[in-house]
Amino acid sequence: GYTAKEFLVESEIMDCDYNSMSLKFKEYRNKGKNVENQFIETGTFVGNGVRDAWKAGFTKIRSCEKSPKWHLWSRKTMLTKLEGHVSELDTDVSLQAPENPEAIEIIKKYKDVGLYLGSSEQRLSEMIDGIDEPIMFWLDAHYSGNDTERSDDDTSSPLPKELDIIENHPIKEHTIIIDDFDVWEEYYGFTVDDVKNRILRINKNYVFETSTD
Repeated sequence: GYTAKEFLVESEIMDCDYNSMSLKFKEYRNKGKNVENQFIETGTFVGNGVRDAWKAGFTKIRSCEKSPKWHLWSRKTMLTKLEGHVSELDTDVSLQAPENPEAIEIIKKYKDVGLYLGSSEQRLSEMIDGIDEPIMFWLDAHYSGNDTERSDDDTSSPLPKELDIIENHPIKEHTIIIDDFDVWEEYYGFTVDDVKNRILRINKNYVFETSTD
């Protein structure tokens, strides 16, 4: 297993400055007809997407991670990430049943930030069930080497299933951002046109934009 100290030390090494991503989320959040409050991420990894969505102004954030290691990492470091400083609170205690009043107040503050253990293929439907407003989706669940997780069938990408689930949601005007598209194309054989055609099945009026940031 991993102790809180081990997770925090490793996180310091990998936790690069993603301020530009927070600004990008804020830009897209304000592009639609309505300012979006809901942010759904697939592939939590070390939790930077959740942190940057919070910084961008989203108030209801949910993220899923298939790897138990990275899910636990995110749980243990998320308060520090969201507060924006090194917390004096014990990392283990603060995310379970804290007696420290300050820890309780911090958890209340972030009660609308949900971290889910499980693949996007398994958990995405649950994560968006009951949401009755547009969502910004950040689809980033993919194998990226080392000890990251593969799709449920171990060979394909979760992206088609994720888009199926989004298509079945009653709202058809979500913002859908697909990260690391070079991974999809190189390892899974998707082309840009393949994905565009798939998204147009959700809503034929979708407008596409490509970013290399």
